[in-house]
Amino acid sequence: METHRKGDLTEAVVIAELKKRAIPVSIPFGDNERYDVVAENPDGSLLKVQIKTG
Repeated sequence: METHRKGDLTEAVVIAELKKRAIPVSIPFGDNERYDVVAENPDGSLLKVQIKTG
């Protein structure tokens, strides 16, 4: 599997798990950010998340 596709799959799995736990998730536009998603904490603060495939 191509590395970009593998990374996309990993991001999809992580996003799905966050959504299962009722954690709001935002995805930045484009691929030029230093993070892959933004997740919202219960207190409303935002957390930048970089997802890696292991």
